[in-house]
Amino acid sequence: MTFSRSVACVVGVLALGLSSTPAEAACDSYVRGISSLSGKSLVSRYAKLLGCDKQVGQESFPQFMRASGDDQTLIELSLTAIEFNAWNPVWNMLGQITSYEQRDLVAKGVGTACVENEKVIGFLQGAYFALKPIDFQQWDDAVLACEAPAFNDWLVNQVENPPAKLFDDKWNALVETFVRRKGAGALPSLVASGKKAASNGGPFEVVLTQMEASVAPELGEDLKPEDAKALTGAMVELAKSIDGDSARAVANRLANQGADAEAAALLRSIYADRINDGKLRYGAASVEAGTCSGERQVVIHSTDLYNPLTVWDVTAAAEDRMRSFKPRLSKCTVDTPWPVIVSVEPVKSDDEIKSFLDDLTEIWKQKGYQVKVKGEKAIQL
Repeated sequence: MTFSRSVACVVGVLALGLSSTPAEAACDSYVRGISSLSGKSLVSRYAKLLGCDKQVGQESFPQFMRASGDDQTLIELSLTAIEFNAWNPVWNMLGQITSYEQRDLVAKGVGTACVENEKVIGFLQGAYFALKPIDFQQWDDAVLACEAPAFNDWLVNQVENPPAKLFDDKWNALVETFVRRKGAGALPSLVASGKKAASNGGPFEVVLTQMEASVAPELGEDLKPEDAKALTGAMVELAKSIDGDSARAVANRLANQGADAEAAALLRSIYADRINDGKLRYGAASVEAGTCSGERQVVIHSTDLYNPLTVWDVTAAAEDRMRSFKPRLSKCTVDTPWPVIVSVEPVKSDDEIKSFLDDLTEIWKQKGYQVKVKGEKAIQL
């Protein structure tokens, strides 16, 4: 035994708080001379070591790892350790590999073996619960490669039961990998996850982002019509089961995707407490601003805007009509087009309309304008 290997063995014994026994010394002998072994011979030697003393085998894994020499041997060493339930050194292995390409190849090789070796399923599940997020993320290629039905069922269960907090690095990494596995097929589970996250204070926005990611086209390609339809349908299904801020977040995403009609259909559930006579009321104003004989003046054309629950972007729908009011600044240089401002949300009362106009008036006064407010006839969208 070389001096360096003797030191390593002594440190290993001291770390266990044990004195060396003949049996332990016999097990330690399996570590000797491994630099001259390769392939199946190295793997066989490691299996004998684990069978002799699992603890020594776990401590010696890095030495066998360095002696492996190729990806396939390292994969076989890892699977041997997993077979003996010596998981810790394998969990930590990828962080010791400097080549990212090799990390991915080894992780993929381990994950692929789960179909024939159930212990690999337990190994990957244990990694999720035991490792720090950054360490677990290194095993994403294994998660992608494991196609055992039991593992897929476990993945679905984890995705559909999000943690009760807005952000969880490890769960986010698991869901991202799940989406890479399933593509648009992940949408049903993400809908279930979104429903629960909306009710338990979980990572709802993360779910929405992953729903969009599940149908995202490859770089340079267009979104497939069938995928766009699937995403819209899934978001509508999710929104119908939630309300308030969560439903509004879904509606905003739908509108950004060009599904304005579907977004507008959610208004009834989002603003149920503000509907009156089948309509939503908004404060709205167009601002006629200009310079008159050297003075900066503004006329705020104020009106009530009524939406019969059919329009999501009420500002865009009302712009032309809001700018068609009779001008009041004659013989003035007027800025065009008139800015159009609509209250961020539907209002519940006249007081909210007044507050909207007061704020708008103050903004223009702060800009140095003399401000007048002109009430105009209500607009029905």
